[in-house]
Order: sequence, then C-alpha cells, then structure tokens
Amino acid sequence: MIQAHLLPTTYQQKLLWHIVKNKPELPFANLNIHIKFDGSIEPQTLLNAFKNLIMEQDGLRTSFHEIEGVLWRLIHTEPMIDLEFTDIRGTTPEHQNKFMQAFIEKTFSNPMPMDLPLAVRGRLFQLGDEDFRLIATLNHMVTDGLSIVSLFFRLAQLYQQTNLPAPPSNFETFAEEQNHFLKSPRELRQMNFWRQYLDGYDPTDSFSLQSAPDKLYLYHTLLPSETMRKLAASSEGTLSHAHFIMQSAYMVLLAKAFELKDIGIFSILANRSREYRSTIGYLANIVIYRTMLNDDPSLQDVLALTESSLHQVARNAKLPYLKVWREIFHEDYDRIPRFFFNLIPQPDKPLPFGSATVQAVPGLSDWIYWNGQEHYTLGLTIYMTMPNSAGLEWRYDSRLFKKETVQAWSDFYLRIVNDLLDSKNSKLSELVFP
Repeated sequence: MIQAHLLPTTYQQKLLWHIVKNKPELPFANLNIHIKFDGSIEPQTLLNAFKNLIMEQDGLRTSFHEIEGVLWRLIHTEPMIDLEFTDIRGTTPEHQNKFMQAFIEKTFSNPMPMDLPLAVRGRLFQLGDEDFRLIATLNHMVTDGLSIVSLFFRLAQLYQQTNLPAPPSNFETFAEEQNHFLKSPRELRQMNFWRQYLDGYDPTDSFSLQSAPDKLYLYHTLLPSETMRKLAASSEGTLSHAHFIMQSAYMVLLAKAFELKDIGIFSILANRSREYRSTIGYLANIVIYRTMLNDDPSLQDVLALTESSLHQVARNAKLPYLKVWREIFHEDYDRIPRFFFNLIPQPDKPLPFGSATVQAVPGLSDWIYWNGQEHYTLGLTIYMTMPNSAGLEWRYDSRLFKKETVQAWSDFYLRIVNDLLDSKNSKLSELVFP
C-alpha cells in the first residue's frame, strides 16, 4: 500500500533521473556490490535482517514517478526485496567463478525499476562451509557509496539481533535542509563562486569523440607497498594530505598525456555534515576541480595549486551540481569535464558479521556502464584503506585507448606519486612521459 502523499525529490535524484530517463534500457541507477563473508552465516537470518533494515529506513521503500514533468517520491509501507540463496558447494572453483560471473553480467546489466520500491536485488552464494558471496544491486536513487558502509554496519547489528539503536532515518531532514539552503543567501554566494571559478573554462580536447560511450573499460592495479608506507607516513594517517598527493599526480598525468594547461575534472563528494554521517540515502554531490598550469610549473607548484583548488571547492560544495549544470553550463554536455577523479575511503578492517567477517571484493568486472551522454576520456578512482593499502581503478573509453596505453600511464602516475612523496621538484617539461 502506498502512502497517500507525494514527496519532493532532491537535486541529486533529479540529476540521476535525467540520466535514467534518457536511456532507460541501461543500468545507470544500479549501485553494484560484491561482498565476501568469511565464516558461517545463516541465509534466512540474513534475508530477515535485510527486510528489517528496509522497514527501518523509509527511503529504502521509495518509488519514483514523473507527473506533468515533475519528479516525485512515494514511500511504501511494505518492503520489496529480491534476494535468493544458491548453494554451489561441491563444484569446482572454476565452475563457481564462471557461475557467479554470469550472474554478475545479468544482474548488473539489468536496470533497477524506478516505479517500484525495490531496494536490493541479488543472490547469496555459498561456495564452501565458511565462504559466502553476496552479489547484489542497490537502487542508486535511494543510496550512495557511503550509505553502503552504514547499511552493512546496521545489517550486521540486525543479523546479530543486537539492541543497539537504529541509525537516524533523517533523509527527509536532509532534503528539507537542501531546499532551505537553495532559498538562502548562501546559495547565491556559492553560485557566484562557481560562475567565477568556471569562467572561461573550456573542456574540449583533441581526444574526445563526438559520441559518448555506453561502457567504460577498467584497468586495476595497486599502490606499491613501499609507496603506501610513505604516503601513510607523510599524511600522518589522514586522508586529506593523501588526497592532495594523489590528485596532484593525476593532474600531472593529464597535463603530460593530453598537453593541457587548463584542467578540469569532476569528482564526487560525500556531502555529509556530522549529523548525516550514517544516513542511508543518496546525498553525494558532484563537484568540478579546476587547476590552471600556466608556464612550466614544478611538481610542488602543481601540489600547491591542487591543494588550493580543493580548499576553494570544499567551501562551496553544498550547491547541487544540477544547479551548476543548468545555470552555468546551460545543460550543455559539451561543457562537462572529460576527466574524473575520486578517492574513496575504505574500512581498515573487516566488519564482524555474527561469526563471520565481511569484506568487499574489488574488480567486479573489466567494464562498467557509463551514462551514454557525457564525453569521457580518462578517470581514476582510488579505494584507500589508510594506512594499509590503496587500489587504483582506471576508467577509459576503449575507442580511444588500448589497455596497454592506460597501463603505461598508470606506471607513470605511480612514479609521480613517489616523486611528490620524495619532495622532488622537477618541472613538468623535464618529466619523461611514455
């Protein structure tokens, strides 16, 4: 049964809806997970925990409907979940991997329905007596990357039937605060910042194609252990300095690979103040970082410029990206940066889950769907587990570059990270590029 009233949507949801609406056959609103349980778990208890979690969180029982050009939310009273259990013990590891990969291809390629309150769809596989895998898709319209961490922390509590209080179901408060902000003088000040910050910015380059890709291909590698040790030491265990180093090296790569001086990249911020740290919902915001590398800067110059840009954007990151795209870019996809950088913190130890522990399995596939509208040249996502490890995921348009090219660029990038950590100060013109 559906509640009688319609609820307004946030700008984040409107932006994703715009993308989904243009190509409904592609899974742009899918948020995919592959979770490994080390230890014994009870499948039915896990399913019950999922249902209880969805009952706690109104946002996970939401469907979306466009009425006369306006997007609305409907919160349903009953949970909707599509989660099955399959026992594949007794088969060979090769068969298990092939079976799960086929399921990944099918599930991740199937768009989540917007007109139904389906929060999760997937399957729990049992590979051994103490080896379980959860392969599932969540609806990105009602959750984001940081929400997944909160979701599994709460799921573990419900699975173990602890009496800890539920995390706040305060997404409605967030939506109200966003609307209040958009009517306040702060919105005007931030919009003025973005107009000045992006004034004269031209993202065109000689590499991008006229048509955008439907798929991006992936190249995965790890930060070498010695580099990770130096990064952790220089950052004193915090992510902010590590972010400066890693993004600066990416700027150097773009400057060398594409001969750019005025570099713009888009990135995703958690967009969460203290009271929303554990909120389950789609709160994340997109921002653009712009760095102008005039003359022939040194590595330390690039580091200083990148740090300055990060600080400026952080002070003006509350303005929803959809407002920037509409009011400054005039909904022109050609104005959007072709490059992407994101650093995502990861839990530094496995999550206890009954008698088992939980960890994400990286490298779900060698490709992901893109939205098929925006130009895309090269992206880098770093999954950082401070102070232990960092995984690098390069995203690229295979119509433009071969995997071997991206691999060579990745090697160059790692060399620049080391140079920055060693306080080297070469001019960009002095760097040997593959």
